[in-house]
Amino acid sequence: MRYMLSRARPIVYILIISCVSIAAVLYKFRTDNIFACQASGYTADRYLSYCDVKNYGDYEHGAFWFDLEPAAQTSAANADALFLGDSRTQFAFSTAATERWFSSELAKYYLLGFIASENSVFARALLHKLKPRARVYVVAIGDFFEPTERVVAKTVLHDKGPRIDTKVSACYNSSIKRSVCE
Repeated sequence: MRYMLSRARPIVYILIISCVSIAAVLYKFRTDNIFACQASGYTADRYLSYCDVKNYGDYEHGAFWFDLEPAAQTSAANADALFLGDSRTQFAFSTAATERWFSSELAKYYLLGFIASENSVFARALLHKLKPRARVYVVAIGDFFEPTERVVAKTVLHDKGPRIDTKVSACYNSSIKRSVCE
């Protein structure tokens, strides 16, 4: 009996280490990747644009620029009213009241706001690409017309290398000062 217990110890040890390692990887995957952000409420006309976790960050710039969301591009191009601005614009008009008003007018709208204090530099390039047919443009003017290219837009528009940039990822870390990312 004692012989069997001494032979089983390494196997038990390996099983315990394996289970702990698998649990740690799953935990890290759940807390530092896309699975940290809840996806409830998303439908065919909505996607997760930003997830404030270490290994995800921004999706929306690339989703439009690299044609990753064709339905979103089509919706934006075919909207009767196009809202341009940053994430504050996105948040401010993502309401039931906006939905009700446009439904009552039988008009389609699209919220084309981007995170990282995005401005007209990226919007101009994107509008040129999308060729929208909107009759009305609602623009959050704040600092939208500043001529400087934001970090995320610069990476998406010009970087020919890997699509993951540590400086861009750092901009989404809440401990980094905002001025670094603009």
